[in-house]
Amino acid sequence: MRSLHFCSATLPPLPYSHGGTIQINARPTKQRCKVCISRTITQSLDTDTLCLQSFGPSAMLTIKVGPAANCQSFLIHESFLTAHSEYFRRAMNGRWAELETRIINLSDDDPEIFALYLNHIYKNEFPVMAISKEELCALPLSEFTGYIDEEYTTLFKLYVLAEKLQDDFAKDEVITAIFQLLYLGSSDRFWVRPSEEVVEMVYDATPKGSFARRFCVDSWSNIEPRYIQQLEEKLPRDFLFDLAMVFRGEMPKVTRNVAGRKGVTAYLEATRSSQKQKTLAKQDSTPIKLP
Repeated sequence: MRSLHFCSATLPPLPYSHGGTIQINARPTKQRCKVCISRTITQSLDTDTLCLQSFGPSAMLTIKVGPAANCQSFLIHESFLTAHSEYFRRAMNGRWAELETRIINLSDDDPEIFALYLNHIYKNEFPVMAISKEELCALPLSEFTGYIDEEYTTLFKLYVLAEKLQDDFAKDEVITAIFQLLYLGSSDRFWVRPSEEVVEMVYDATPKGSFARRFCVDSWSNIEPRYIQQLEEKLPRDFLFDLAMVFRGEMPKVTRNVAGRKGVTAYLEATRSSQKQKTLAKQDSTPIKLP
């Protein structure tokens, strides 16, 4: 498969990739091969929208990403953005300047991370590390954790962007990619926790109750207290409080990492919301027995 270069380019209408396939692709702006893990999601675009995309100016939006010194422009179909993101949907539905100019500025965001987000909305894929399970397991612990930490940083930056853009399905896909990455070479004794830098980034950019926060806390659930004391100054106060609550609730039964025990579905917002709606619908359809 050819490399994808989104930066400062007009994007072609790429099809979705369904069915949990694994494909080889290149991370935008980097020249190393990546494995793209994709899975079927419940959200879909209208078939006519996908098949009859217009390339006229009225169908496209220009998204300017990054500070002025490093700003990159992306020309993208409006329908793809608004179908996935409440942020873009609201920007194009009100009396905002963006509706007239068809230009949206994301000056605080990273162009490379936004390019990876586009890879998701056009192809339903997130790139993760190109390395086999055997190769990953054979790495020394320091190299293994280094690889995983690099990917943690990228994937959680994607999560933070998806949080800003109000794209719950993208957030779920990021968490799924993280778990699939970890399961390539992870056992409970080899579970790699997000670094304190990643934890700080997540807590700075997500609201209280965020599933990403919960994942970070649960991933630290089997760490020794003396190690936490050493890093206390580097860790957000809210994180330490949340971690204390996990210790209090899980201490009698912590025989393995909490995040590993719960599994990926515990951190998927859109999936949980869909299951809740189905449960409520089932309850509404249950006939009431009169005495």
